[in-house]
Amino acid sequence: MIFFEKREPYKLEIVLASTFRNAIVALLVGLSARAGSSWLVHAGLGLLYGFWTGLVVARIGS
Repeated sequence: MIFFEKREPYKLEIVLASTFRNAIVALLVGLSARAGSSWLVHAGLGLLYGFWTGLVVARIGS
């Protein structure tokens, strides 16, 4: 895991980037889910958006 690697020089930047990514996913779920919909819909949207942003980050990083 990246946080336990002593030689990793960019720990703070990685934490900030992952926090920013998770905030974007939370905003996407919050703005695209309708009031009164099931929690399963919200969980599904979170999985979808989290997977999508993870693919974007993995694609940019490679």
